[in-house]
Amino acid sequence: MRQSKSLDPEENAAKLATKKLDDGNMKGAIRILCCDDKIAPFDDHTFLKLVEKHPKAASTPDVQNVPQATVNHHQTSSSEVLKTISSFPPGLAAGLDGLRPQILKDLTSPQAGIHGENLFKSITQLCDLMLEGLVPPSILPILYGGSLCAFTKKDGGIRPIAVGNTFRRITAKICSRQLYKSVGPALQPFQLGFGTKCGSEAAVHSTRTYLQENSGRQKIILKLDFKNAFNMIHRNKMLEVVF
Repeated sequence: MRQSKSLDPEENAAKLATKKLDDGNMKGAIRILCCDDKIAPFDDHTFLKLVEKHPKAASTPDVQNVPQATVNHHQTSSSEVLKTISSFPPGLAAGLDGLRPQILKDLTSPQAGIHGENLFKSITQLCDLMLEGLVPPSILPILYGGSLCAFTKKDGGIRPIAVGNTFRRITAKICSRQLYKSVGPALQPFQLGFGTKCGSEAAVHSTRTYLQENSGRQKIILKLDFKNAFNMIHRNKMLEVVF
């Protein structure tokens, strides 16, 4: 976690918003100025709160029929990688390696010439290596890890924000794009957050329409929000469902 040197919350917000504007990220600047969340203190209390939200993983994943390295994986292309790099909005933060997406956008822009072409060809080879599962184990904690920042919420809780490695994010975007059309129909209508264009908006408008059309009837809508749901699910259980 990083803590700003200034102790004035308004001054911190102004500096962060200015930095977002310098990066061309207007939405990010507005979000900072309008958000009530503040950076959590850099102390033991914050650390313990973060540990509670990230329980230890199961010691030995019990997964059957794990795919072998011989299974065909998606082969990406330089044009696909370049399109993915260009899709990152301005002002995004970096992961543990300090490499921000904007840096890669600049280095692979047409102005970079042959050097830019050579770079995204090398990035393409790296993405294929990751998709094939051949990344050396010693690199995994850095390549698949992330930098963590903590914010205080209105109710006194902690909101952890993790920023992953840019190369990992590129590969994940490519993989998600390939699965988008095929996974969507399998998840509908129970899950609209992935694989359905404007799925979240559709859910909101459908719910609003349902309420309006049944305003005079005895109908109940129940909304559930599981506390820290994603982090409380052991990854081996998720793998068991997938495989």
